[in-house]
Amino acid sequence: MLVDGGITFSEPTRPPISSIFTIDDVSGDDRFLGPLTPPNCLTLGGYTPGPTGSALRFGSARISFEGIAYEVGIDIFISGSASQNNQLALQAFLEDSLVSQTVLQVPDTTGINQRQMTISDTLFDDLRLVASGPDDYGVVFMSLDNVHISLVPEPATLLLLALGALMLRRRSV
Repeated sequence: MLVDGGITFSEPTRPPISSIFTIDDVSGDDRFLGPLTPPNCLTLGGYTPGPTGSALRFGSARISFEGIAYEVGIDIFISGSASQNNQLALQAFLEDSLVSQTVLQVPDTTGINQRQMTISDTLFDDLRLVASGPDDYGVVFMSLDNVHISLVPEPATLLLLALGALMLRRRSV
């Protein structure tokens, strides 16, 4: 399990071997440039020593947080070389029921390809990333970064915002 910024990454799998989350240093790797937050990305199972990254075997993982969310965005850095017939699904759940998902087909190219997966305009309280397909035990070779989850404000926060807006309105009149 890994916790970062209130987001918990847990239950990793990478068939046919066991897995742990790894923070990989990609500060010197041009393949991971773009919106990648220097200098790290999240992988499963291992890392490449030094300032280069890797797209490693990924089966599935849970992404959890406190509260109810309405939007998620994740940058995926994916290699199509070994699993080009596989796909990656980002699934959103509310009270253990699937409410939305988006699916990314592994690109039919070599090298690292950057993609973004998003879900919006639906309420959810838990996420899963799940790889599947006929190649190489159904895994996807990838790293991820820039996980952004937008939470629904708590009622107390909404009340304070409304009161603040009311006060501003009264002052301007």
